[in-house]
Amino acid sequence: MSEFATPEMIATDAHEHQCKSVAYKSVAYTYNDPVIWAEYAIDTARACRDRNVKNVAVTAGYITTATRASFFEYIDAANVDLKAFTEEFYQQLTLSHLQPVLDTLQWLHEETEVWFEISNLIIPRANDQDDDFRRMCNWILAHVGDEVPLHFSAFPSGLSA
Repeated sequence: MSEFATPEMIATDAHEHQCKSVAYKSVAYTYNDPVIWAEYAIDTARACRDRNVKNVAVTAGYITTATRASFFEYIDAANVDLKAFTEEFYQQLTLSHLQPVLDTLQWLHEETEVWFEISNLIIPRANDQDDDFRRMCNWILAHVGDEVPLHFSAFPSGLSA
């Protein structure tokens, strides 16, 4: 829709059509990580905020230090996908790195008022080792606390990584 829907059009439509999630009018930035089209997401989130529409980002949390503040400035809630807890998984399956995601989670906790939750999709034989779960949960407790919801989802049966 970004080819023909301006940020103002999205914000106005969300406000006028009472797009509600629970008790708030809201717009969610999902399907493709909004970080890859950050400027559009930021402009849309700002326009939504001007119309009292909340903003929710569904993201992998892989964002540069320089971009974090501007991206999350108008975000009210986020679901961050912590894909695994090994550098090997991130390098081999996502062609990225684990540490920037951990940095984002810790930054959200320490530097923002953004409500955030963590999701982990369990993929058999790829990120399902008990020790990795222990290390991940221990890191979460130590760096973001015990009040951040953590969701585990199952990879669809019959598929393999």
